[in-house]
Amino acid sequence: MARRFSLVALFLLLCASPCPAAGKRALFIAPQAVFQGEPFLVELRLPFDPESAVLIWLGRSQPLEARPLDGGFWVLRGLVGTQASQKPGRELLALRVEAGGRSRTFPWQIEIKGRAFPESRLTVPEKMVVPPEEVRARIERESRRVREALDRSMAENLWTLPLARPVKGIVTCPYGWRRVYNGKPRNPHSGVDLRAAVGAPVHAVAPGRVLLAEEHYFAGNVVYVDHGGGVASAYAHLSRIDVGPGQAVERGQTLGLAGATGRVTGPHLHLGLFLQGRHADAMPLFESDEKALLDGREGLEVAID
Repeated sequence: MARRFSLVALFLLLCASPCPAAGKRALFIAPQAVFQGEPFLVELRLPFDPESAVLIWLGRSQPLEARPLDGGFWVLRGLVGTQASQKPGRELLALRVEAGGRSRTFPWQIEIKGRAFPESRLTVPEKMVVPPEEVRARIERESRRVREALDRSMAENLWTLPLARPVKGIVTCPYGWRRVYNGKPRNPHSGVDLRAAVGAPVHAVAPGRVLLAEEHYFAGNVVYVDHGGGVASAYAHLSRIDVGPGQAVERGQTLGLAGATGRVTGPHLHLGLFLQGRHADAMPLFESDEKALLDGREGLEVAID
């Protein structure tokens, strides 16, 4: 049995029924539609503490950690997104929880809407567009290391919203723009470029643990930080790296200094945001907190037998 409510109605319902034994209801809040590359928040409130929980979205599974709420409820919260290249259409998101020897799945259908991204034409050394044969194996190794690192995201959510800006500079190239290097079309811009002079401190957008801190062919000196729950950030083209793999970092902590290493046309910071391994647009998360991302979303009340 399921009924739909506005977020306000869900909040009132929770306040009116603090005892899980009296209500036995799960409350699921998520968007009906999102745009390509848009980050979004989903939340499931349960009248019990699950033994385990997994978020399933676009073929990937991410363990999540449940946190207690007042009144005997527990909350699962996932920060989710799509890539600029994601095909528009309807997709199924699900949260699966295990408790008391039983598995329960809470599904939610989301429409992914297309966006029109502008084009950005850049001129760089040709070896940064068509890499020489002798470095292609290196590029593949680096890509594999990044994929494997992102797959190690911890279940515990360390991130908080809004995110902290890593540098003070303005946006010089937004997320998702279609990149054309030396006249050759390439993948859409996977992050956001922020103006930063060589030597400017680069700060962590949220608490986390360093996954990688090394030099890559395209990204130059780059740091990847896991914030938990499938959320990770990347800081590319650094002139200096000040942290190491496995190191815990705080929100706002200096990770290194901005620079112009790798494939660049000048000094700047490329900030990447990964949600369950997919590139998403970080910019909306510098202004919105959890409440703002959930405000106005439709909710689903599900009876728990």
